[in-house]
This record gives sequence, C-alpha cells and structure tokens, in this order.
Amino acid sequence: MLSTGRLAPFLVAAVLMVSLGGCTATLGPNPAGTPLPVANCVTKPAVTARSWVSADRQIVGSLNGGAVGQISHFVYPLGLPHEDEFAPTRPTFTTWAPDGKHLATFMQVITPVNQVTLYPFVVDTLTHSVTQVPLPTGLSLSSPTFMEWARERGLAWADNHTLLILAPSDVGLGGFLPFHSTPLRYDLTTQTVTPLPGVHDSIQGVVRCGTLFYLAMTEMTEFLACVQNPPSPAFYWNRGAAFLHRYNLATHTEIGYPYTLGQTSSCPFLNDGKADAMGWDVSADGSLLVYQQTSVTQLSPFSIQTTSQFMALQFNTTPPTPILIGAQSSEDAYVAIAPDQKDVVVAATMPFGQPLTAPVYWGTVAGGAASSLSPSAGGLPAWYADSTGFAASQAGGEIPDGGLDIEQYQLGVPNAVGQIATADHPTSLP
Repeated sequence: MLSTGRLAPFLVAAVLMVSLGGCTATLGPNPAGTPLPVANCVTKPAVTARSWVSADRQIVGSLNGGAVGQISHFVYPLGLPHEDEFAPTRPTFTTWAPDGKHLATFMQVITPVNQVTLYPFVVDTLTHSVTQVPLPTGLSLSSPTFMEWARERGLAWADNHTLLILAPSDVGLGGFLPFHSTPLRYDLTTQTVTPLPGVHDSIQGVVRCGTLFYLAMTEMTEFLACVQNPPSPAFYWNRGAAFLHRYNLATHTEIGYPYTLGQTSSCPFLNDGKADAMGWDVSADGSLLVYQQTSVTQLSPFSIQTTSQFMALQFNTTPPTPILIGAQSSEDAYVAIAPDQKDVVVAATMPFGQPLTAPVYWGTVAGGAASSLSPSAGGLPAWYADSTGFAASQAGGEIPDGGLDIEQYQLGVPNAVGQIATADHPTSLP
C-alpha cells in the first residue's frame, strides 16, 4: 500500500537471515535469540468478558455471557487537572485482568497544548468501585492528541493482581529528544507503584504466557524538510525505527534481541508533533507475531510517502511471510489476532486529513488474500471469545466524545451486522 503526506511511517530492514537447527533467525540487523519455553500456558481464560465506554462516561459490559450492565462507578468530577476544560474527560483504552475481577482503564484529559494526558484507574468489576493508580511525582503520561495508536495497549496485566503501565510520557516523541518513558507496575494488593526493572522506553505492550512483548522507538533524525519557516530554518520530517522487545516477567530479563518492525516518522509542526508507527499483535500463546511492515521515503519536496504490508512471523523458526494480501493502510493500523489464533483483523487507516474510508480487513495468519469489511473503524478491534467476529469503534475516534458508535462485524459477512449506539473503545477477554 502507498500513503503520502501526513506523518510518514516506516520501513522494515529487509535483511533476513535464517538458519535452522540451533542457529538464530534475524529480522533486520539484530538476532532474535531463543524464547524461553512456557509450560502449561493457559491461552483460554476460564472467564469471558466484554465491555465498552458508554456515552455517560462509564464502562459497561458483561461477564460470562451475562446481562449487560454498568461495570464502573466513576463519580465526576474526578479532580484531575484540566478535567472537562477542552473536551469531556472519559475512559478510553481498557483491559481486563485474566480472572475478570478487575479491569484497568485510562482516563483521558485533553490539555491546553493539544496533548492527551492519561490517568490510570482500576475498576473492581464486582463492587464497581474505582481506584486511581498513583503515579510517581512529576510523571505525566502525555502524548499528542492524534496519537491514539500509542495510547491503545498502554496498559497490560502481568497477572491478576499486577498491572503494567507502558504508555509514553512524551519525552522524545516526534524526534526532538531521544524517546523516553517510565514503565511501571502497580500491585493491587499493596496499592504501590514501582519501576518495571529491565524494561526501557516502552510505548505499548501485551502480555502473553508470562512474556511481555513491548514496542519501543529509537531517536529520530532529520530526513526531509516538511514545512518552510522563513526567516527561520524549515521544520523537518524526522525518521526513526521501532522495535519489538520480549521480556520475561518472572526473571525480569530481556529475551533475545529486539525485532525490527519498521520506520517511524514525525513532523514537529504538523498534528502537534504526532509520531507515527505501525500496528502489531502477538498470538495468545506467544508464538506468532503479526505486524505492519512499513517504509518511509521521499515523495516530493516537503512530502513523504509510506509503504506497508502485513507480515506474520513464527518466533525463531521461519522468516516473516506476507499475509492479508491486498490490504492497504497508512501508518498506525490497528491489528488484532483472534483468540483461536487462526484469524487476524486490521482496522486500516487513511493519511491524516483524508476521508475516513479505509476498510477493515480480515484474513488468516497462515497467509492468503485479505477480505475487506465495511464500514471503516477507528480503533483496536475486540474479538468475541468464540473468534466468530469482533467489534471496533467507528472511524474518527481519536478524540472520543460520546458521539460515536461501535460497529459489530461477523467473519464472512462483508458489512457490519450491528451497532452499539453512542459507545467506543470495546475490549474483551480473552
């Protein structure tokens, strides 16, 4: 696929070295190492759940197929800085603990400088009580308003009582400085927050079978002028790279070396310095990576182009192979693998400023052509527990205001089969 103009996304180093029988496979310049075996990994939790954010700024949903009801009990105002000043303060990305007894969500506040500041909360799904997670003094989980892709998957559960906070803290986003974030872990029992040892500069992540998979971005460098600024020097497109790391949560150590996924980009003058990267996901058993392989090149003076394709990689066994043939997306696609680990869906994106007409794509992780589904979506898809379909926010949901709907899709049906009115940010367990 080809996209132009906005903030360009990425390249993946096309150097692929594979050697079976005890040697390593490499994607890009770094060897992947050997993953640690996981014994008796549970990929299907005993509990199933689904939820979404409602128009009244609560989280609603159901457990184990029961009746839909209100899960959270947020009492507004919450006392957060700049709350409701520029847009309604409301929950956004949400993730369930494996046992379904808690969920975590980011409360989103729009600030005066067109940034989104996130405040993590934990919800007791039985009592509906909410607890704000205390962050270290001076730490702000902030990112440019239109950088929703990085805020999704900014929380992950290491286990039923340990929440990982991986969201960016806006140091270095867009290429001004080396990127930096402060990954944290929150213990529900002691209600304490401590640094996550051995994890550096995460921007989003998932936990699969005792392993944290997280995305990190390198420092960007000037690539191409993006906006003239006379008499001062022009603003420049910055270009960098993103890598997927694997981290053993039991030993607090890195597994192997990171995988190169592609190039990142940003123009400090455009879209409040939004940085662009790629979509990705890891299967429930931690064996398969699906990602948006991206490349950024010059299209014309002051303009860049982004090319991308979707790839599947079995860790340390085979080189990546193309999947979802024919799928087209700009940077920052939203990728989700089904619980049964057979299918994958992509909520594609359009270059910034263009009509939100990119379709949703569905295909198998084994390869083959992509099937397009309508209408467009604007966030991370949430699969149903039986892997027969999924839900996703409508396109245009980067600043949720309660005015969108959730589209419901069924595999094999070209158009959405239903809606959840005035709702956004669906999520599910598993």
